[in-house]
Amino acid sequence: MTTEEVYSTYVAAWDEPDPKKRDRLLERSLADDVFVAYPPFEANDRAGVSAFIGGLHERFPGLRIVQHSGIEEHHGWLRVGWSILLDDESTRRAGVDVAEVGPDGRLRRVLGFHDPLPPSDLDLNFEE
Repeated sequence: MTTEEVYSTYVAAWDEPDPKKRDRLLERSLADDVFVAYPPFEANDRAGVSAFIGGLHERFPGLRIVQHSGIEEHHGWLRVGWSILLDDESTRRAGVDVAEVGPDGRLRRVLGFHDPLPPSDLDLNFEE
């Protein structure tokens, strides 16, 4: 599978409320030694990812993920933007995934970050 197909399969897993179908999608998209972390959770295996997704579907029926950017990829890493949409099409959260692509093409490490970035407390006044 191409990187785009792998990531699309990963997103499809997040959209899948059926645990058996979701687990098959995660097996196709995530490496055996996967680590996934988003601000509210982390998992060291596909079962942990699947359980978290299942909890989201229980809490937010109709939830779906939309990829809202292309995939930027280099040196075995990718970056892609996404949004979580609720049943009424409102955006629950938006963010970015940064992921390592393993030797077999599946995602080995996935780190998700929420948008927007926090404001900087740096004083960038260069007029002094």
